Amino acid sequence: MRSAAFVAVTMLLAAFVRPAAAQDGVSIHAGAAVGQDVVAPDVIESGLGQDRLETLITGDLFIGYVEGPQVLGLEVGAEVFPSNSRYHRYRLVPSAAYEFALVPSGRTRLRLGARYEYVFGTEGRVFDRARGNLQVIQRHSRRNTTVALLRYGYRNQTEERFTGFDQNEWQAEIRHAWRKDGGSVQVAAFGLKNDADDDRFSYEGYGLRVTGRADLGENLGAEASFSIVQRDYEGLFSTAIPLSRSETRTLVNGGLDYGLGGGLELFGETGYTRNASNVGPRRFDGFVGLFGVRWRFAADD
Repeated sequence: MRSAAFVAVTMLLAAFVRPAAAQDGVSIHAGAAVGQDVVAPDVIESGLGQDRLETLITGDLFIGYVEGPQVLGLEVGAEVFPSNSRYHRYRLVPSAAYEFALVPSGRTRLRLGARYEYVFGTEGRVFDRARGNLQVIQRHSRRNTTVALLRYGYRNQTEERFTGFDQNEWQAEIRHAWRKDGGSVQVAAFGLKNDADDDRFSYEGYGLRVTGRADLGENLGAEASFSIVQRDYEGLFSTAIPLSRSETRTLVNGGLDYGLGGGLELFGETGYTRNASNVGPRRFDGFVGLFGVRWRFAADD
């Protein structure tokens, strides 16, 4: 999981995770940050020599609308890399979700979600992706929730730089969240299968993700996460390196946020990532981090 995606992920949760007692109306999330992170996957896959970790400036705006069981969202965002304009990414992401009870008590619910992502850079379209997901949510109690997720997506990559990266993407995940006053912990296990036009980009994988949050004071909070993902690729990497690639990506991350009032907060996170691979040009490791400001407005504030 890329740490630079922290702001975007936080915002997108509003479109796919609707609290049971959420008030109808509009919510707005905005953020801006600067830091260092891993460049986009298509940048890594399209070359051998470029650096994997780069300084970036990121900004996001998410607008959500809730009406009953329906949630509509629109995100616009940008990732700008001062070292190389070819790495820039700008995105437009409309999304929708619908949730309803499967049992009279409401403890077991079904959530259907869909989103379309259009990403472009300085040279035009980079890729577009359509995704749909199905989640079964079991609320055991106010403090314990289990979610089973199945997601499918199709990524349509431009062929300006390289070919064969169009792919069907599958993910199955089971996760459980424990909540108590002043904190929460979530553990997720997942499986991945990506079927690309070129077998050297196709893989099967699995992973584990653990996240936690603790309130340290009235306005101060802390978050920490650990993730590990194993990917085993089908085709040979290249004629020069005739190996079927196998990689293990790990990330350890931690951060703080401080509320300034009025929905405004400062945040910072830092961590270490490592991609261990049997193919030399795909190995990298280093420190990542992101520091910035977020603002949130909701109809029930």
